[in-house]
Parts: sequence; C-alpha cells; structure tokens
Amino acid sequence: MHTIILNTNNESHALSNGGRGATAFKPLGLVFFLSAYLLTGACPALAVPSDLDGLAECVVNVFQEIAKTHAWSGRTKGCTTGRVVVGKRASGAFVTTWKLVESDGNWEKLALSAALGYRELADKKILEKAIRDVKSRTRRIEKCLNSIEERNDPGECRDTAQKVYSVGDVSGVDMERSVWLNDDGRHVVLSLSYGNSAASDTAPADLEQGPGLPPGMHIDLNLWLNDN
Repeated sequence: MHTIILNTNNESHALSNGGRGATAFKPLGLVFFLSAYLLTGACPALAVPSDLDGLAECVVNVFQEIAKTHAWSGRTKGCTTGRVVVGKRASGAFVTTWKLVESDGNWEKLALSAALGYRELADKKILEKAIRDVKSRTRRIEKCLNSIEERNDPGECRDTAQKVYSVGDVSGVDMERSVWLNDDGRHVVLSLSYGNSAASDTAPADLEQGPGLPPGMHIDLNLWLNDN
C-alpha cells in the first residue's frame, strides 16, 4: 500500500502535553491533483451533537471514578457513548474517549481527550471546578470545530489537520482534524476524523498521552492534598 499524507495547516504543531504533528510527503504533481480532489470531499456527518455530550459525560465519569476510588476499574460504567483509554503522567491523568460510526462504506470518528492533575483529583472542591472547566472548554472547542467546517475559521482555537490518500489492497481518502483552545490552558482536545478507507476503532494517535493506566492500579491521591 502507498500512502500520501497532506497537511492542511500552515505549520506542523505538536499538541501540548505530548501530541505530535503530522509528517507531510509531497510529490509535486500528485499534490496539486490530490488537493483539488480532496478539497471537494465533505464530512459524511454521521455523528450528531449528542455524541459529543456522551463523550464529555464519559470523560467526567472516569475522572470521578479515579477521584473516588484512587484507581480506574477499566470498565466504562456511565459511558453510554464510545470507548475509553486512560493515560498517566507524573502530574496527572488523561482520559480519551471516542465513538466510531460506519455507514455505506464511509466512517466517522469523534474523539475527546482531557487532563486533570492529581491535586485536582484529590480535592473534591477543586475537582468540581476542574470538571466545570473541562465541560466549558469542550463547548468552546465544539464551536471552533463548527466554525472551521462551515467557514474555515478556527475562532479562539488552534487546529491541525491532515488528509491521507491510500492506494493498495485497501484504498481510500481519510481526513483527521484536532482542535484545542489557543490559550495554553488545560489539555482538552477534540478530534474529528472521517473517510472511506478501512476504519480503525482506536483512539487518534495525536490524543495518546503517556503510558496507559492499567485497570486497578492504585494512585495515592492523598499525597497531593498538601499542595504538592
């Protein structure tokens, strides 16, 4: 299989907290042809706004479980939409959840990733404030994504996007876009990808954050209660 990846933004940007930009391979003649062809493609709009509501609620439920039990069970209780992975870093936990929808040879994946510090998870009042922040940022980013899709205007956000053209046993054209607020604040990233090649029911690579948190692994949040 031959794969060509085209960046659609003017700069390669690594998402804060460990994201990665895309690498562009640009054979000159084919780029002009593919750009003209790909720009005519439209998102199949298989996902609906309620999907994002479900993803956001799922992220919150997982953080609340970690805060309450000092561990993640590995189950997706309370997550009515999508799948979940949890990552850990020295100062906090990352939750990524996504939903894949397939229809008539097309597919669309909507994903949401957010981070909370261990200090936030350890203190109930701070946790409530952090969760409100995650929800607020998610809504603002959703508006940015809608603005990008409708007017190619990211508003108060930054975004990175790539289009992938594959030829081989499985051929197709795929698009992936990640959007986050342009304020160097909390890690909350919304990703929308779609296409007509083989769909992969995994978290977007740009949203993978550190090593996974194994189900049942204990996190001593009490260590973070004294302003650590």
